[in-house]
Amino acid sequence: MHHRIRPWHAAPSLLLLSLSTVAVAQAEPTLAQLTELVTEAHRTAAATTIVSFRADLRIEELARTAEEHRGQVELEVRFLDWKHPDTGRSYPLIRYRQTDSSRSIEHGRDREDYWAMADGKPQNMRSRELATDLEHARRNIKLARQMVQLVDPSHLLATVQEPSLVHDEELVQGRTLKTPCYTVTGKLPSFPLRQQDGEEAAVEAKLFVDKVSHRLIGLEVRPLPKDGETASRDGEFVLLSEHRENQGRIVPTRIVHFAIDANGKRRAQMGVDLTTLDLDAKLEPAAFDRPE
Repeated sequence: MHHRIRPWHAAPSLLLLSLSTVAVAQAEPTLAQLTELVTEAHRTAAATTIVSFRADLRIEELARTAEEHRGQVELEVRFLDWKHPDTGRSYPLIRYRQTDSSRSIEHGRDREDYWAMADGKPQNMRSRELATDLEHARRNIKLARQMVQLVDPSHLLATVQEPSLVHDEELVQGRTLKTPCYTVTGKLPSFPLRQQDGEEAAVEAKLFVDKVSHRLIGLEVRPLPKDGETASRDGEFVLLSEHRENQGRIVPTRIVHFAIDANGKRRAQMGVDLTTLDLDAKLEPAAFDRPE
């Protein structure tokens, strides 16, 4: 006797069950679920809030045209996100020694102002002669404040305001590399943009989380317009890679900054390699005072 195999249309309940299972498997997580996945992917142990660190950085200019400066510097950095005791306002302190092919310099910002060592003596960095050094010091503070946020991406996700739903999207790098990601778009009340005056700015942000590792690997930010201003489509993109375990956290050790033009095209600006990083540095404000 031959038994006829029943077609799918004869077993609708099985078909619906199969389709619903596939749908559940492919559904994007909620923001809360994604935040939990990101937390698990970036933590190997209990970790405290980061307010200070010591680090050795290698910074490489990635300009592509002959007119733009290319070079590489080494930075020994100490950073403290100090709160003013009278106002409670965040006041970032930094001290770093910069070494390149031609010289070694030491700069900082203490509880009073920026300073520089010149000819063996501390100088106020507000002078016209030190305008370029002041610009670099401000850039380095922004870089340090970005690092504090980027090594704690679950907190970054938790601060997103007016978040979108979680979407599937590929992060495209170059012509061939495409990484499947979960993305969330929203507003961050403050973020230190390297190319904008001031140390903090409200931004529109898009976060890229690798679908396989659940690590934050990209952050696209554009400044939100102030009252009376027209929204700008220029922005910045930060690419995070080469994650390593560090004191209970999984942190990126390679950070590449891109400028984004009005057409959405990314142009590499700067690459940063973290050769050493101490996230548990116990630093006091006095450690940033200008030398006597």
